[in-house]
Amino acid sequence: MSRHHRWVRALYLWHRRLGAVAALLVLLAAVTGLLLNHSDRLHLDRRHLQAAWLLDWYGIGPVRVPPGWQAGGHWYTVVDGTLYRDERALARARGNLRGALHLPEPGLDLLAFDHALLLLEPTGEIAEWIEPLPGPGGPVRGLARLEDGRPLLLTDAGAWAADAELLQWHPREIQEPPSAALSPSPLPAPLRARLVRRIRGQALTLERVLLDLHSGRLFGAQGPWLMDGAAVLLVLLSLSGGLLWVRQAWLRRRHRRTASTLGRARPVQRG
Repeated sequence: MSRHHRWVRALYLWHRRLGAVAALLVLLAAVTGLLLNHSDRLHLDRRHLQAAWLLDWYGIGPVRVPPGWQAGGHWYTVVDGTLYRDERALARARGNLRGALHLPEPGLDLLAFDHALLLLEPTGEIAEWIEPLPGPGGPVRGLARLEDGRPLLLTDAGAWAADAELLQWHPREIQEPPSAALSPSPLPAPLRARLVRRIRGQALTLERVLLDLHSGRLFGAQGPWLMDGAAVLLVLLSLSGGLLWVRQAWLRRRHRRTASTLGRARPVQRG
C-alpha cells in the first residue's frame, strides 16, 4: 500500500472515531440546549430533583432537622430559617420556634417564636402574625395551656394568659411552668426522613442540572474543557470531511476524464 493510500485510510479511520465521540457530546449539548430554550414553558426552575446519588454528586449533604412540637395532628419545626408543617414549608420563621398548641376554639394552631406569635388555619394558611408580643414583648420561653384550654405564653418577663378570642393578654402568676411547654420532641423517624429528602431536593432544580450538562460543569472542573473539545472535534470533522469530499470529487473528475480519453482513443471497428 502506497504512502498516499495509507494517509487516506488513516484519515477515514480518525474521521469515524472523532465523529463517534463528537456525536455523543453534540447530541448532549443539542438536547439540553433545546430544553433550556423552553425553560419557562417547561417550568424547569420549579422541578426539583431528589435522587440521593445526584445530590451527593453536587455535595448537597444531609439536612439537620431539629426537634419540634406537635399540634393539631401536625408536627412543626424550623429548618434553616423556614417553618415546616410536617413536610410542607409554610413561611420564614421569626426566630426560633418555642412552642405550638392547637386551639379547638377557634380551631387554629398557635405557634410561638422568640418575638412573635403565629395563628394558622387548619389548611396551614397563615391567619395572623401577632407582634409585638403582649407585655414587655418577650423573649418567649414557651407555650402552655391553662385548665380551661386557653393558651399561656411564657416569657422571660413572666406569663401571659389570653382571653377566649385571643384579643387580650393578661399577666398570670404561675408557680412553675409545665416542663412539656419548654421541651420540644424529636420528629417521628419516617416523617424526619421524608422531610430531609424534600429539603435536600429543594436545593437542586432540573434547570440547574441541564445547565451544568450543557456547559459540562456537571463532570467537574474539566467538564467545560470536555465540551470545548467537542467544539474542536466539530472543526476537525469539518476539515477532514472537507478533505475527503475534495478527494472524492477529484477522483470522480479524473475518472470521467480518463473514461472520456479512452473513449476517443478507442479504434473504430469495421465490418
